Amino acid sequence: MIKERYTLRQIIEKNYAQYESAIQNNKMLENVKKDIQKEIHNGNVENMGELFHVDASTFSLSGDLTIDTLVYGYYREANANDIILDLCVYPMESDVDRDMKLATIIDELMELAIDTCKKCIGSKWIYFRINQDSNSVILKLEYSIPEGYKYKSKMLKLTNKLVSIDKGAMYVDNKEDEVSISILLP
Repeated sequence: MIKERYTLRQIIEKNYAQYESAIQNNKMLENVKKDIQKEIHNGNVENMGELFHVDASTFSLSGDLTIDTLVYGYYREANANDIILDLCVYPMESDVDRDMKLATIIDELMELAIDTCKKCIGSKWIYFRINQDSNSVILKLEYSIPEGYKYKSKMLKLTNKLVSIDKGAMYVDNKEDEVSISILLP
């Protein structure tokens, strides 16, 4: 019982920090939206990527505010650390319970990927896709790793727990110069 309370407290603390970050990123996205609307109104659509302060051609929105703000924050962090982030979050149907779990999983995955890429010498990149089919959400994450790096399951402890609770599946492939993580959530 004490262990369960401790685990629950950790989840709540992590989600609170995530909410604070999402609020800040949401404010930034709102400013970007206003800037884009102003530029479109003025007919200046040639350099839209400059409004994002990143290459906007590889950033897509799912339509879910929580997920979009979270992903946008990591997009900016990757850009600030010279990490190439190829990212696509396809539009999804809204499901509050699933979206909270998904946001927690995305947070843990992206945190691990960016922290690992920061240690790389040379090529630093992350490939991340999220899409929804009729019954499930599929996440695919691949990222560069430094020489000698080995993924350990305890690195994604919370993700493992959430995937197993939902009777989903998670597959990790540890290659020589990259890690590939695939998750299926019903």
